[in-house]
Amino acid sequence: MVPDFVYSETMLNNMIRVNLTNTGDADSLKSLADSVAVLSRFYGVTAGNGTAGVGTQTIPVARKRLFNENGMEVQEVWYYSMLGSNFMRNAFSNLVGPGQNVTLGWDLAYNYMGFPVSYDPELDYYSGSPRSNRPLGIAALFAGVKNLNAGVKIYEEFRRAKAAAIAGDGRVNASSIAVIRGYTELTLAQSALFALDSVKQISDPVAKLHYLSKAHGLIRALKERSPGSPLTDATYLRLREIMKTNFYTLTQDASYASINEMTHLLVTAYNGQ
Repeated sequence: MVPDFVYSETMLNNMIRVNLTNTGDADSLKSLADSVAVLSRFYGVTAGNGTAGVGTQTIPVARKRLFNENGMEVQEVWYYSMLGSNFMRNAFSNLVGPGQNVTLGWDLAYNYMGFPVSYDPELDYYSGSPRSNRPLGIAALFAGVKNLNAGVKIYEEFRRAKAAAIAGDGRVNASSIAVIRGYTELTLAQSALFALDSVKQISDPVAKLHYLSKAHGLIRALKERSPGSPLTDATYLRLREIMKTNFYTLTQDASYASINEMTHLLVTAYNGQ
């Protein structure tokens, strides 16, 4: 999934155990990972409602995608769920104040956010050939939410908050941490909104399932949102409840009633943020 990853495909496939002790919802994520493995036996089957298998996407890219019997691209759901359950969760837990292992904490948070070592917020990492040192994880989402300018804001607040913590300035440190948390959560929410909009705008039925799976993973990731988030527990649970519906049903509804409801819930929650 990630070129130039520290482990090769062979090394990954030979691993006996993966440790998820620092991951929220570990049992659920293990179940998703198991589902990906189980689905791999259906690569020779054509996907359909009630039948697990492969569908070929043609718009906006040509790609084969593996779905379960309900039209969910489980690998996509797993990946985006991990952005919250692992990366956002651990980044947030290391946003420390003065006198709290400042350098180690902020370096860990920076890495969990997915910034490369020499991150340049003004650089377009996605023009031409992919760069091996490009942003990954949550930081990779910043390119898709240019209207937020989140990459620049979060990167600058990382620098400000760390410097304030080292200097013992708890007020500036706390203010910057609030900005980091808010913009990170908003990045996930807006990425989910873009994915839901793509379900309605793209004609390719396989692409619709793909983008709905992406939205599902991002919504799951928001479980790890900050206390006091504008997304209430009731709204979050309603979003998750809608996502239990068969994905073929959701994407083939000409009125997109459930898709529109999810969009409305997210927009209402984050309006003005």
